[in-house]
Amino acid sequence: EGGEKMYDTKIMGVCNVTPDSFSGDGWLRDVNEYQETQVRNDFRREICGLVEQGADIVDLGAESTAPGSKSITVEEEMRRMSLVVGVVRQLLDAQPGIAQFSIDTVNAKTAEFAVEHGFTMVNDVSGGRNDPNMFRFIASKPSIKYVLMYCKNASGRADLNDDQRDVFTKIIAFFEQQIAKALEHGVTRSQLILDPGMGAFISVRPRDSLEVMQCIPEIRSKFGLPVLVGASRKGYLKALVKKDFGAHNRVGASLASALYAAQQGAAYVRVHDVMHTKQFLEAHASLFAEGGPVMQSTPIKE
Repeated sequence: EGGEKMYDTKIMGVCNVTPDSFSGDGWLRDVNEYQETQVRNDFRREICGLVEQGADIVDLGAESTAPGSKSITVEEEMRRMSLVVGVVRQLLDAQPGIAQFSIDTVNAKTAEFAVEHGFTMVNDVSGGRNDPNMFRFIASKPSIKYVLMYCKNASGRADLNDDQRDVFTKIIAFFEQQIAKALEHGVTRSQLILDPGMGAFISVRPRDSLEVMQCIPEIRSKFGLPVLVGASRKGYLKALVKKDFGAHNRVGASLASALYAAQQGAAYVRVHDVMHTKQFLEAHASLFAEGGPVMQSTPIKE
């Protein structure tokens, strides 16, 4: 019993430190000490929950980059993150190695703030284009991993404009350009993780995202770097099913995409539904193990 792992794909769980995460628009603008304590406790439960459910990495971001979202200042981003980084530091001090923590930001100053509190990964949706100091900072921290993501907009913000053609060709050219720039600034190849972007970050046409999924092996072989895929709840998943029930109800399509990404060799999948993804990948590996289905070595508690 037990069997070998079918996939080595790590699960990155999403944790949004944005205004609608807990108390609606305008949160924390005029909060008292008690309310700040409550928010920290909420995030502690959220983060611990993601880790317990099986997240290898927890990705925290304080600025939404979804279509229609508005940019915020670096100061506002850091203000929001200030309520979370202390929680992460406490968790790491109490349980070293409990998980890795990633900061989802396009700003070097915010990345540095997070790294000072124990974060070991920077997830940059602008691929180093938003902040000219980002590559220099990553190079100064050789133990830090850097997710270099493609987005059709240099700001790293998704949109619903149908203005993209030859998407995969552009993604490859972008990686060639930005990898070269990163290396010129002293970033090492061992620090780099490539994210080709999905959904409205690259195109409004589902076929473009599906092409990217199919070409994960090509990206891996061309650049010799690990690939991260963030397909969870994306709008293009609607094209895979006969009826869609909204972003929060795309668990099934998201799980199928996570499995497909893992089968294509993705090193990481960024997901909202950590527990379901973990169970699905493990159960699939067990059911389709060489020699037939195997049971997990640890008895399942019903």
